[in-house]
Amino acid sequence: MMSIRLLSLKKFVYFLLLLLTGCSASESNRGENVISIKVDEFSPVTDFFDEVRYVILETNDSSIIGERVKFRLASDYNRIVAFSDQTGFTVFNGNGKWINTFDHQGEGPEEYIGITDFYLFKGELYAVSCYQSKILVYSIDTGECNRVINMADNYSDATWLNDNYIALCSAYNNTSLYNLAILNASENKIEKRFLPYKFFDSSTDSNYKAFVGRDAEGVYVTLPYNTDLYYLTSDTCVVAETYRFNSPDKLPRIKMEDVNKREMEELTRTTRSVNWLGYFCKPSADMCYQAFELLTDYGNMTYISKYNPISCENRTFCVDATDEFP
Repeated sequence: MMSIRLLSLKKFVYFLLLLLTGCSASESNRGENVISIKVDEFSPVTDFFDEVRYVILETNDSSIIGERVKFRLASDYNRIVAFSDQTGFTVFNGNGKWINTFDHQGEGPEEYIGITDFYLFKGELYAVSCYQSKILVYSIDTGECNRVINMADNYSDATWLNDNYIALCSAYNNTSLYNLAILNASENKIEKRFLPYKFFDSSTDSNYKAFVGRDAEGVYVTLPYNTDLYYLTSDTCVVAETYRFNSPDKLPRIKMEDVNKREMEELTRTTRSVNWLGYFCKPSADMCYQAFELLTDYGNMTYISKYNPISCENRTFCVDATDEFP
């Protein structure tokens, strides 16, 4: 159990580092840029970050977390929540002290069969049950179910846009054949849809995350087998950046609406290409951070690119190839 916990903590440190950097992003330039990123030339970590904060999570009989853990951090840094299929939700305060653990797996009206995503908003935890087409809203500290929101279709990822609207992503997995939707949470009604596609798929990717960053107006979105970064508000969806990687292999040039996820999964299973993007943040108008993963001779490696969206100058840091993190 100790080795599992150390691995989970390592993944959390990287996630927390990216999220802390991006929470106060400034207004973004919505024009489409093509950013060329090198995956074979690395810069030291000191060129990327001035400070790293470590949070040691309390370990007791109730706070043990399983494998394949997803972490979320509240916007005020006051709560950290971990989720795994084995142990459910485990809640810590901002200093890592354990608060509560709860798990509501089941088929009841306030329970879930499985969770594909979750996020934290104003003291509540929004748990996305894709195949039940609902979002269960729990109190973060007590685990009590406050309400259930009907999504009306299968969406695997969700995040808040404001008090009234929730952004949804299907990742090629619902009958509407649209990847993105805007849900009116108070009326349980889909008001807008963006990015149509042709091929329905009934699976979800466990390590894929749709909503990877935000600013004051909207959120940044990625899609599987796509290296465009999208920017979504309650009214619009545009391409924020387009990335080109000098990786040994490349994704085939297929229009987003023509992607067949099953075929792409089989095609890219052992290729050394960037199959989708990771967390993104923009702390200033002339600085962006984009995370991504690449299959190498040493397994999947995590990278962070730091670039100027105006000049397109950039440098790359390989997280898994440094001794500067524990």
